[in-house]
Amino acid sequence: MKIAVVCLFIFFLGMIWNSEGSTKESFIPKKFTAEFTQEYKSQVSGKIKKGNGTLDYEFPSKLRFEMIKPDPIIFITNMTFNWYYRPPFIKGEKGELKKNVKGGNVFADFFDSLSVGLKDNDYYKVNVVKDKANIYFSESHRSELGLKSAILWFRNSLNKRFTNVKEITLIYLDGRETKIIFDSLKQAKSFPSDRFIFK
Repeated sequence: MKIAVVCLFIFFLGMIWNSEGSTKESFIPKKFTAEFTQEYKSQVSGKIKKGNGTLDYEFPSKLRFEMIKPDPIIFITNMTFNWYYRPPFIKGEKGELKKNVKGGNVFADFFDSLSVGLKDNDYYKVNVVKDKANIYFSESHRSELGLKSAILWFRNSLNKRFTNVKEITLIYLDGRETKIIFDSLKQAKSFPSDRFIFK
Protein backbone atom coordinates (compact mmCIF):
# COMPACT_ATOMS: atom_id res chain seq x y z
CA MET A 1 0.00 0.00 0.00
CA LYS A 2 2.78 2.40 0.96
CA ILE A 3 4.69 1.59 -2.21
CA ALA A 4 1.55 2.32 -4.22
CA VAL A 5 1.07 5.62 -2.41
CA VAL A 6 4.72 6.60 -2.80
CA CYS A 7 4.94 5.48 -6.41
CA LEU A 8 2.24 7.61 -7.70
CA PHE A 9 2.21 11.16 -7.40
CA ILE A 10 3.51 13.80 -10.52
CA PHE A 11 3.92 16.26 -13.80
CA PHE A 12 5.73 19.18 -15.70
CA LEU A 13 8.09 21.29 -17.79
CA GLY A 14 7.40 24.63 -19.35
CA MET A 15 3.72 24.49 -20.10
CA ILE A 16 1.77 27.28 -21.67
CA TRP A 17 -1.14 28.75 -19.82
CA ASN A 18 -3.20 31.76 -20.84
CA SER A 19 -5.10 32.93 -17.77
CA GLU A 20 -6.52 36.11 -19.29
CA GLY A 21 -6.63 35.05 -22.94
CA SER A 22 -3.81 37.44 -23.86
CA THR A 23 -0.59 36.76 -21.91
CA LYS A 24 1.21 33.42 -22.07
CA GLU A 25 3.16 32.33 -19.03
CA SER A 26 5.06 29.20 -18.07
CA PHE A 27 2.75 26.94 -16.09
CA ILE A 28 5.42 24.97 -14.31
CA PRO A 29 9.16 25.16 -13.74
CA LYS A 30 11.52 22.47 -14.98
CA LYS A 31 12.77 22.07 -11.43
CA PHE A 32 10.89 22.47 -8.20
CA THR A 33 11.08 21.56 -4.54
CA ALA A 34 8.22 21.15 -2.08
CA GLU A 35 7.24 20.26 1.46
CA PHE A 36 3.91 18.46 1.70
CA THR A 37 1.32 16.75 3.85
CA GLN A 38 -0.16 13.56 2.38
CA GLU A 39 -3.61 12.28 3.28
CA TYR A 40 -5.23 8.97 2.31
CA LYS A 41 -7.82 6.60 3.72
CA SER A 42 -6.50 3.39 5.26
CA GLN A 43 -7.89 0.31 3.52
CA VAL A 44 -7.67 -1.58 6.81
CA SER A 45 -9.24 0.83 9.31
CA GLY A 46 -11.02 3.26 6.98
CA LYS A 47 -9.46 6.14 8.91
CA ILE A 48 -7.69 9.09 7.28
CA LYS A 49 -3.93 8.75 7.59
CA LYS A 50 -1.47 11.62 7.32
CA GLY A 51 2.22 11.90 6.61
CA ASN A 52 4.75 14.66 6.00
CA GLY A 53 7.60 14.78 3.56
CA THR A 54 9.60 16.56 0.88
CA LEU A 55 9.65 16.30 -2.89
CA ASP A 56 12.22 17.35 -5.51
CA TYR A 57 11.48 17.11 -9.21
CA GLU A 58 13.42 17.81 -12.38
CA PHE A 59 12.18 17.35 -15.93
CA PRO A 60 12.34 14.79 -17.40
CA SER A 61 11.53 11.90 -15.08
CA LYS A 62 13.72 12.76 -12.07
CA LEU A 63 12.08 12.60 -8.68
CA ARG A 64 13.15 12.35 -5.05
CA PHE A 65 10.30 11.66 -2.61
CA GLU A 66 11.05 11.49 1.10
CA MET A 67 8.40 10.65 3.65
CA ILE A 68 9.68 11.96 6.97
CA LYS A 69 6.88 10.84 9.30
CA PRO A 70 5.14 8.81 10.52
CA ASP A 71 7.15 6.14 8.65
CA PRO A 72 10.40 7.29 6.99
CA ILE A 73 10.67 6.29 3.32
CA ILE A 74 12.94 7.45 0.51
CA PHE A 75 11.94 6.93 -3.10
CA ILE A 76 14.20 8.10 -5.94
CA THR A 77 13.74 7.72 -9.67
CA ASN A 78 15.52 8.93 -12.79
CA MET A 79 15.27 7.98 -16.45
CA THR A 80 17.25 4.75 -15.85
CA PHE A 81 16.63 3.42 -12.34
CA ASN A 82 14.44 3.78 -9.28
CA TRP A 83 15.09 2.94 -5.63
CA TYR A 84 12.73 2.41 -2.68
CA TYR A 85 14.38 2.55 0.74
CA ARG A 86 12.93 2.07 4.22
CA PRO A 87 15.37 2.80 7.08
CA PRO A 88 15.74 0.19 9.85
CA PHE A 89 13.46 0.34 12.89
CA ILE A 90 16.43 -0.32 15.16
CA LYS A 91 19.57 1.76 14.73
CA GLY A 92 22.51 -0.30 13.51
CA GLU A 93 20.42 -2.83 11.59
CA LYS A 94 20.05 -2.88 7.83
CA GLY A 95 17.24 -1.02 6.12
CA GLU A 96 15.08 -2.39 3.31
CA LEU A 97 16.18 -1.46 -0.22
CA LYS A 98 14.33 -2.34 -3.42
CA LYS A 99 15.61 -1.42 -6.86
CA ASN A 100 13.60 -0.89 -10.04
CA VAL A 101 10.22 -1.32 -8.38
CA LYS A 102 7.50 -2.08 -10.92
CA GLY A 103 5.41 1.04 -11.50
CA GLY A 104 7.98 3.08 -9.63
CA ASN A 105 8.12 5.87 -12.19
CA VAL A 106 4.44 6.75 -11.90
CA PHE A 107 4.96 9.98 -9.94
CA ALA A 108 7.58 11.27 -12.35
CA ASP A 109 5.54 10.18 -15.39
CA PHE A 110 2.54 11.99 -13.92
CA PHE A 111 4.46 15.26 -13.62
CA ASP A 112 6.07 14.80 -17.03
CA SER A 113 2.70 14.31 -18.70
CA LEU A 114 1.53 17.74 -17.53
CA SER A 115 4.24 19.40 -19.59
CA VAL A 116 1.58 19.94 -22.23
CA GLY A 117 -0.19 22.40 -19.93
CA LEU A 118 -3.79 22.99 -18.90
CA LYS A 119 -5.27 22.19 -22.27
CA ASP A 120 -6.71 19.07 -23.91
CA ASN A 121 -4.13 16.72 -25.45
CA ASP A 122 -3.48 13.04 -26.19
CA TYR A 123 -2.82 12.31 -22.49
CA TYR A 124 -5.80 13.99 -20.84
CA LYS A 125 -8.77 16.33 -21.06
CA VAL A 126 -8.94 19.43 -18.86
CA ASN A 127 -11.87 21.22 -17.28
CA VAL A 128 -10.95 24.43 -15.42
CA VAL A 129 -13.54 25.75 -12.96
CA LYS A 130 -12.67 28.76 -10.79
CA ASP A 131 -9.82 27.69 -8.49
CA LYS A 132 -9.43 24.10 -9.69
CA ALA A 133 -8.43 22.16 -12.79
CA ASN A 134 -9.96 18.71 -13.33
CA ILE A 135 -7.72 16.41 -15.35
CA TYR A 136 -9.22 13.28 -16.94
CA PHE A 137 -6.62 10.86 -18.30
CA SER A 138 -7.05 9.06 -21.61
CA GLU A 139 -7.71 5.31 -21.58
CA SER A 140 -4.12 4.41 -22.53
CA HIS A 141 -2.59 6.85 -20.04
CA ARG A 142 -4.86 5.57 -17.26
CA SER A 143 -3.42 2.10 -17.55
CA GLU A 144 0.15 3.46 -17.55
CA LEU A 145 -0.35 5.64 -14.47
CA GLY A 146 -2.95 3.63 -12.58
CA LEU A 147 -4.86 6.91 -12.22
CA LYS A 148 -8.31 7.79 -13.46
CA SER A 149 -8.09 11.53 -12.88
CA ALA A 150 -6.53 14.30 -10.82
CA ILE A 151 -7.61 17.64 -9.44
CA LEU A 152 -5.30 20.62 -9.06
CA TRP A 153 -6.51 23.15 -6.49
CA PHE A 154 -5.04 26.65 -6.77
CA ARG A 155 -4.60 29.23 -4.00
CA ASN A 156 -6.66 31.66 -6.06
CA SER A 157 -8.47 31.53 -9.39
CA LEU A 158 -6.42 34.30 -11.03
CA ASN A 159 -3.02 32.63 -10.83
CA LYS A 160 -2.99 29.16 -12.35
CA ARG A 161 0.71 28.49 -12.42
CA PHE A 162 1.92 25.27 -10.84
CA THR A 163 3.79 27.11 -8.10
CA ASN A 164 0.38 28.43 -6.97
CA VAL A 165 -1.09 24.92 -6.52
CA LYS A 166 -2.10 24.33 -2.91
CA GLU A 167 -3.33 20.75 -3.24
CA ILE A 168 -3.43 17.81 -5.66
CA THR A 169 -6.06 15.09 -5.40
CA LEU A 170 -5.19 11.83 -7.18
CA ILE A 171 -8.04 9.45 -8.02
CA TYR A 172 -6.96 5.85 -8.67
CA LEU A 173 -8.62 3.35 -10.98
CA ASP A 174 -10.23 1.60 -8.01
CA GLY A 175 -11.69 4.85 -6.66
CA ARG A 176 -9.17 5.44 -3.86
CA GLU A 177 -7.98 9.00 -3.37
CA THR A 178 -4.75 10.52 -2.13
CA LYS A 179 -4.34 14.21 -1.32
CA ILE A 180 -1.03 16.01 -1.54
CA ILE A 181 -1.26 19.32 0.33
CA PHE A 182 1.68 21.63 -0.31
CA ASP A 183 3.05 23.37 2.77
CA SER A 184 5.60 25.02 0.48
CA LEU A 185 6.21 24.82 -3.27
CA LYS A 186 8.81 26.78 -5.19
CA GLN A 187 10.96 26.74 -8.26
CA ALA A 188 14.47 25.36 -7.78
CA LYS A 189 17.53 26.80 -9.49
CA SER A 190 19.55 23.59 -9.43
CA PHE A 191 20.05 20.27 -7.66
CA PRO A 192 23.30 18.47 -6.78
CA SER A 193 24.39 16.07 -9.54
CA ASP A 194 23.69 13.07 -7.29
CA ARG A 195 20.30 14.26 -6.02
CA PHE A 196 18.42 11.64 -8.06
CA ILE A 197 20.77 8.75 -7.37
CA PHE A 198 20.44 6.57 -4.26
CA LYS A 199 23.44 6.35 -1.97
